Amino acid sequence: MFKYKCKTPNLDEIEVKSMFLKAYNEMIMSKYSLIANLVETINKALDTTSLDKKIEALTNELNDMNKEFELLVKMNTTTQQDQTIWRKKYAELENIYKNKEVELNSLIEKKNEV
Repeated sequence: MFKYKCKTPNLDEIEVKSMFLKAYNEMIMSKYSLIANLVETINKALDTTSLDKKIEALTNELNDMNKEFELLVKMNTTTQQDQTIWRKKYAELENIYKNKEVELNSLIEKKNEV
């Protein structure tokens, strides 16, 4: 009925057990190396130092910008200024602030995912 004979090698139970034991023993012999690699990989994956630095820098920038807002408002209330120019400065500063705030929130979300 079949024209072609199967050429796949056959393994008996003893050969399978022998191969399993060999692979298992090799794994046991290298378990400390495997564990060390796993620990190193986990530590790298959980390291948020870079994100923390970026978050801190952006937070400081936003705090400085808040001071600029206060100064800009104070100058407008104490000194006569062209309101068109003042509004333009305020809008520019506000736009930069909002972009930095979005960036900060994105970094915080990224850190929380870790």
